[in-house]
Amino acid sequence: MNNHSAEKLTAELLGQTIGGWLVEKKYINHGKSAVVFPASKGGQKAALKVFDPEIVNRYGRDAQRKRVERERSLIGKSHPNLVSVYDVGEQGEFLFVVMEYFDWKNLAEVLLNVPPSEVRSLISQIALAAKFLEEESFAHRDIKPENIIVSSDMKYAKLLDFGVIRPFDLSNITDEGDQRNFIGTLQYSPPELLFREEEEQSIEAWRAITFYQLGAVLHDLLMQKPLFKEFKNPYGRLVLAVEREIPLVDNPEAD
Repeated sequence: MNNHSAEKLTAELLGQTIGGWLVEKKYINHGKSAVVFPASKGGQKAALKVFDPEIVNRYGRDAQRKRVERERSLIGKSHPNLVSVYDVGEQGEFLFVVMEYFDWKNLAEVLLNVPPSEVRSLISQIALAAKFLEEESFAHRDIKPENIIVSSDMKYAKLLDFGVIRPFDLSNITDEGDQRNFIGTLQYSPPELLFREEEEQSIEAWRAITFYQLGAVLHDLLMQKPLFKEFKNPYGRLVLAVEREIPLVDNPEAD
């Protein structure tokens, strides 16, 4: 969704309650299909993700409900490097997820400020978060700088955005019946996921995708620039880069 859609949803929800959570201020951020607001309930602060009803209906409300329900399975399960999920639900036309709130920036926003001495620790923390999800039988599928928040001292990191987590026990890799849609972020996904060429539906296969995405984030931390930045436009160049280019990853200052 664009800024205009996010502003429209803000105007509609500001001062209202969703699932008992009061929308207090303008949105913190927005993604392809949802807006995240600071919210409170009984003195507790949280990040409230509300999905745009128009986008949900366009791509299938039942499919989005299933994804939200997967996030429900993480309620009560915590890890120091994962943002906790407090609640999920549906109120009228709105699907929502309530998460732990941190006044931290995402890694993409502070990439140039990360000291080389913290790279090893930060990537290790995100790897531990991905390992925890694997132990809960989930693959994240969209590990990227925008989905990682870091503390102001650059010592702590947390993985967020569980809207595309996938259970290992699904028989179809796409979650969409017979369709073979790409789910993730092109720039940070391996070619076999982009082109739907994976054959093995195993934990090991999904772990390989996770390793690739962790490596892509490590590239950004070491090189202090987004992976394949020089190929981003037009879109076709980025597709070819993901398929064919081997990025340089080298920073002698990192530990």
